Amino acid sequence: MGRLIEQYQPQVVITYGEDGGYGHPDHIRAHQVARGAVLATGIPTKLYYTVFPKSLARRVLAQMKEAGIDPWDLGEIDFDPDNPPFGVADELITMVVDVMPTCLPSWRRSGTTPARWTMPSLPAFPTRSPP
Repeated sequence: MGRLIEQYQPQVVITYGEDGGYGHPDHIRAHQVARGAVLATGIPTKLYYTVFPKSLARRVLAQMKEAGIDPWDLGEIDFDPDNPPFGVADELITMVVDVMPTCLPSWRRSGTTPARWTMPSLPAFPTRSPP
């Protein structure tokens, strides 16, 4: 990735947050690789992480529960739904980029988002720059 950054000289790199969004190991590794490449090359001047605000995580979990959808097919959720184990405190988010108009049609075409997910009331997925 470092060679690609040196070749293309991007002004901004966007990657997953350090927790991979929700603990997904591939997303965590993608974060480590992208961040490492940015630090090693000194390029670009801006590195952003995609994150879920805790408020969005709470709302999505509540909507899924109301719809009878178990997000991980695990049965009862075994954590406090008011304080999910993933997501970032809302006040730490410094920028919001609305990607939903692009992502939803693409997800639906690819079949990666179940048809039962309508997500009509979800806001933009925010990004957070690292401290």
